[in-house]
Amino acid sequence: MSGSRSRLIPFSKPDSGLVNWSDALVSHRVELNNLVRKRLSGAGEGAVDDILQEVALTAHSEAGETVSPGSEQAWLRQVAINKVKDYWRRIERRGALEHKYSTDGGASGSISKSPYEWVMALETTEVINTALDQMSADEREALIRKYLEGQTCREIAQSDGVPEKTIEYRLKKARQTMRAILTKFI
Repeated sequence: MSGSRSRLIPFSKPDSGLVNWSDALVSHRVELNNLVRKRLSGAGEGAVDDILQEVALTAHSEAGETVSPGSEQAWLRQVAINKVKDYWRRIERRGALEHKYSTDGGASGSISKSPYEWVMALETTEVINTALDQMSADEREALIRKYLEGQTCREIAQSDGVPEKTIEYRLKKARQTMRAILTKFI
C-alpha cells in the first residue's frame, strides 16, 4: 500500500444502488462552491468553507437511502441552499440581539465581546442600578452630576442653592452605599 494516496472510505459500495457521497461531493464540489459563494457574497471565505463543510456532513449523516442515484446533485444543491438560509437567519438573529442590547442599555452597547464579558457587563449594570435605586434622590443626583456630568461640588451646590459641604456629604453617603452594594457582588 505504500506509494498509494489515502482515500476516504465510501459509505456505500458503487454497485449497491446507494449514492456514494464521497464521490458525489467531489464531482459537484465546484458547482456547490460557486452556489454557496454567490449566495454568501460579502460574508467571507470562512463562511463559505463552513457551509460547504455542513453540506458534506449532512450528506454523509442524513442522506441514507432517501436519495436515489442520479438525484444527488439536486439534493446537494438544495441542502447547500438551506444551509445558506440558516446562515443568514443566524446573522439576522445576532443583529437583532445586538440592536436590542445596544438600545436597551444592556452590555454597554455591544455583543461583540466574549460571552463572559457580555454577561459580566449586564450583571455590573444591574448591580449599579440596584445601588442607585437604594440611594436617596439627592445622593443619586449628586453622584450622577459629579461623576457622569463632570460637575464640581461647588457647581452642584450653587445650582441647588445649598452649601458645598452638603453636596460633599451627599457624595460621601452615595459612595458608601455604592461601595457596600458592590462589595456584596464582587
